[in-house]
Amino acid sequence: PEALRVVSVYAPHGRTVDHWHYQYKLAFFDALTERVSEWLAHHGHVVVAGDINVAATDSDVFHPDAFVDATHVTAPEREALARLLAAGLIDVDVARWGPRARRFTWWNHGIGYSRNLGMRIDLIASDHALAARLDTTWIDHVGRSQQRPSDHAALIADFHHPSGCFYGCQAAIRDDRVAVGVPRSVVMARCTSRAT
Repeated sequence: PEALRVVSVYAPHGRTVDHWHYQYKLAFFDALTERVSEWLAHHGHVVVAGDINVAATDSDVFHPDAFVDATHVTAPEREALARLLAAGLIDVDVARWGPRARRFTWWNHGIGYSRNLGMRIDLIASDHALAARLDTTWIDHVGRSQQRPSDHAALIADFHHPSGCFYGCQAAIRDDRVAVGVPRSVVMARCTSRAT
């Protein structure tokens, strides 16, 4: 079996661009990028998944003009996410469906969901070798039909592995440099055995 580290991320929201929490968000991404780089260099496969609170491109929001001067879409946030991916990860949803697919994972609690006025701010990213084993990604909208739904829908990735299993899973990290909590959205990466 191969080692697999799964990092469950709930990135800081950022609140507003002039709030201290916005700078904290950028520092969070820098620290996470540093840790991911270390793990990729020494520990086999890595999956980073969760609510990252960044829309990577204008295609990841229902209408860019609706988010002018708002968090989640600023150049520094997008650059921080790009650095995380450049450390050696691939956004597997984009790899599967393309960068303009408009596959939103978040909508406000009002009429946003019914009109698809959403954002793609949840992520599953894996190392390149694991991304090559991606079968598909999908968004589970069932939770949105509940009486008190989350504002997120679950993003799920299915990977295949010829030997059937990984070992050494780490569900989350928490330390002085990076505080990673449980995301509000359910983000899953599943591994299935398949003969090659």
